[in-house]
Amino acid sequence: MSTKKILVISNTPFFGGGEQFIVSTLSLLPNINYYIVNNDTLAGNLPSKQVFRFSRHTFIGQLKEVRRINNQIRPDCIIFNGGNSLFWAPFIHCGHKILYRHTTNLCINNTLKRLIYNILLHISYLFADIIVHVSKAAYKEQILFKRKATVIYHGINPISYRFKSIESPIKFLFVGRTEPDKGIDIIVQAFSKVPKNLATLDIVGTGKSASWLESLSYANIKYHGFSEQTNFWYDSADVFISLPRHEAFGLTILEAMNHSLPIITNSVGGIPEIAQNGVNAIFVNRSIDSIYAAILYFCQHPDQIILMGEKSYEICTQQFSLDQTLTNIERIL
Repeated sequence: MSTKKILVISNTPFFGGGEQFIVSTLSLLPNINYYIVNNDTLAGNLPSKQVFRFSRHTFIGQLKEVRRINNQIRPDCIIFNGGNSLFWAPFIHCGHKILYRHTTNLCINNTLKRLIYNILLHISYLFADIIVHVSKAAYKEQILFKRKATVIYHGINPISYRFKSIESPIKFLFVGRTEPDKGIDIIVQAFSKVPKNLATLDIVGTGKSASWLESLSYANIKYHGFSEQTNFWYDSADVFISLPRHEAFGLTILEAMNHSLPIITNSVGGIPEIAQNGVNAIFVNRSIDSIYAAILYFCQHPDQIILMGEKSYEICTQQFSLDQTLTNIERIL
């Protein structure tokens, strides 16, 4: 790497896919020297001597903090890692600016707000050297300055394949932010129709729906809250389910595939670039009846859990190598 000093900025207050990316990928690069972060879990998983913490909560207040730290350490390169940090690019002076975008325009539900958001994004693109999108679907949303843009898929370290014996009840798993945009409400509604002797659902994560999930009293649905031991839950499951309203990539889906799990999901954003309908996944339309039918299919065809799980592992290990992701990031640095 020719760059000598790199600063990563993440002002997202929760621990989502972009923050997991910093821990699992960016922190592996030897030339990344400093981080400015806004999340306790993220800070706790990074070298403490290299981490600055945001003390302010407003856009302007945090921008002032970034400018102060930037002037103090004078990095050769800044990676603006998603969230509102992308909009700071015009106001920060640095030799090399990389905007790493982990989301999609569709995260803004209001049409007018989405238009304003997209305009502000493109103003930020003007001041960037490179814009990284995590899927082709997200890349297509960029209209101008395409010569600066590239697609780098998230990668993952493959674990050893382990054959699973399938027993009733079938164990389904949701991992992610527990909020309606991730589909947790309709997943629970679909599972409430499933007899407890057929299938169970473990929910791991936290978010807006946490209090509601804690109040549930279904015998076959268990909410576990946030956990850093996600590998345990993937290993314990038979089928992974995630139904986001919008998704630029789908990192939890890739993690589940690494653990040889078949997927129930929907065809939005970058998900069809990872999972393949009818091969390792069943795509549904986010209706309760459609979800219920997919759940029932796996309960009635446990052999497909094994076969589609094998395909998940094959796709993950052959197409989404962490080494390749790191190589691509080093290239742009």
